[in-house]
Amino acid sequence: MPLRLLSPAWIALAALCGACRTTRTLEVESDPPGALVRLDEEVIGRTPLVHSFVHGGQRRLSLYLPGFRTWSRRVDLEMPWYDRFPLDILTEVILPLGLHHRFPFQVHLTLDTREEESDLPAIDAYIARAAHLRATELARARREREGQ
Repeated sequence: MPLRLLSPAWIALAALCGACRTTRTLEVESDPPGALVRLDEEVIGRTPLVHSFVHGGQRRLSLYLPGFRTWSRRVDLEMPWYDRFPLDILTEVILPLGLHHRFPFQVHLTLDTREEESDLPAIDAYIARAAHLRATELARARREREGQ
């Protein structure tokens, strides 16, 4: 009975259960804290933030905080040489070492001191234009009814 417990199938199953133990975390801090963090098109939380991810490469990291300028950069979450195919099969499956890759970012957000620069007219101008167009269209419709 004890030999059955140590059969190659059980050993392989135990190895696979511990496989893919490598973890990757994106660690983002901002000054001041509390900024909304987006990784590519996904909101992932607020700073300070520790976020686990699977795929590296070129990603877009953006931080937003009211009253501060938006910070957005392309970041390179490049995996080390031993975490690339085909070596990752060795380090994650055959010998699951439980490696941890950290990608820390510290961002200083600057105050947005710009005056509200808007190329759009004020809402009152839109309302006045809509009222004018409405009155013009009603007058045209009235003339057509009277003419028929």
